[in-house]
Amino acid sequence: MPGLFEDSHRRRGHGRAVSWCPPLTASLGVNAALAILLIILALRSRGGLGPDTIDLNKRLLLAEEGLERLRAGKPSQASGGGRSRPPWLTIGIPTVPRRQTGTKYLQRTLETLLDELPGGEEDLWRNEVSVLVMNNAPGEHAEFEELRRRAATGTDRFSLKARHYVTWLNNPGLVADPTPDAADPDDLHNPDDRPGRQVRKQTCDLIALLRHAAPLSRYYFFMEDDFEVCPFALRALHTAAVKANAQRESKGWVALRVSYGMNGVLMHNADIPDLMDYLWRHVTRKPPDLLWAEWVALQARARPPRPYAVYRYNVLNHLGAISSFAVRPDRPGWPGCWAPMSSVWSLALSERYNRRCRDVSDVSPCATRPRGRASLRDQRGLPLEPDGLEPWMSHQVNWTAPVLPRT
Repeated sequence: MPGLFEDSHRRRGHGRAVSWCPPLTASLGVNAALAILLIILALRSRGGLGPDTIDLNKRLLLAEEGLERLRAGKPSQASGGGRSRPPWLTIGIPTVPRRQTGTKYLQRTLETLLDELPGGEEDLWRNEVSVLVMNNAPGEHAEFEELRRRAATGTDRFSLKARHYVTWLNNPGLVADPTPDAADPDDLHNPDDRPGRQVRKQTCDLIALLRHAAPLSRYYFFMEDDFEVCPFALRALHTAAVKANAQRESKGWVALRVSYGMNGVLMHNADIPDLMDYLWRHVTRKPPDLLWAEWVALQARARPPRPYAVYRYNVLNHLGAISSFAVRPDRPGWPGCWAPMSSVWSLALSERYNRRCRDVSDVSPCATRPRGRASLRDQRGLPLEPDGLEPWMSHQVNWTAPVLPRT
């Protein structure tokens, strides 16, 4: 079952109460930011905070500045000097240890993800994608620490790629559960989907990760720590985004789904502040994936409405059965690589690919019939509109390569 953000209408959260610091406000003035930094440094001098926490606090302060720039429609300074616009994509992976020791889900997730990213400095993908891995159980996640040490000191292909693409974050708990002492619901009898302590903590942890990622790129991609990346998945994701931007029926999309769970969803970074605000205001009412679905539904009812785009195929493969939750009901099997997104049992109809688009486009919603001829075609021979195609991407894709499962 998916690790952090499974379909929560079939799962409920238990967990011990955790003491957290209050969240940063959505917008900090210079004086407030300086005061927080001075407090952090004072705690550091007394041994109250470790170097990882100090580093992340500084990053979060910079992220607050980036959020203000996003709201004002200005480019982020975090995107690098001299760039005319931020990089294309940030991939966010929240992670927690599993109850069963020896589980290597995070390692497999990162290995398959890095396999899809180039190692050569001449490849233009190299500076357009970054990965954030946030450890939401600092001091308890042995696999996270092992992989971070390997990335820092190793000389193998994984280590070299990880040093370039991956940022390792220990969550200092700056976003707090507002009701830490509230009683947990019954896992298997919870018709209102009321979140328990562990699920509320997940929502707070997601807010912390989104806050850090918001100013870094133009798009954000949700991943979980127990999904492997299918061959050619990132190239397919880019193609789907290009189509969603080009098709009249999907222009202005609020999200692009390419897998299931709170996983495999692409969104615009400019929308992150509004999503974080919604998650925080409703953290005690619903789990994060149901709050996400509500927020998307609100965007669909906006004027003008913002479509929920869905790619035809699933590009992330669920790894195993060791969950971070103690109680799990029985459920059907999960779709594998390149399974149709039109029949994923855990998704609502609005989140599935519309089969009526299959002869027109591999992204729905779509036109009921093709409009003219397109000069480009994707890896499955369907039309690809050139509008919006990234210049660094246009010559990179070899869609004639076979799509095969990993062995």
